Amino acid sequence: MDWMHLVMPIAGIPIFWPGLLILGFGVGIIGGFFGMGGGWMVTPGLKIVR
Repeated sequence: MDWMHLVMPIAGIPIFWPGLLILGFGVGIIGGFFGMGGGWMVTPGLKIVR
């Protein structure tokens, strides 16, 4: 299923784009509930999505 991977232009690595959507939605919901920035949740999550 190559259509589910997006190649990042600068890094040249494939990223599972549905995983990015799920990660962003989850971090947005959790960050909204607790009123904190989501950078500390997104950074480790990006390693998983790759």
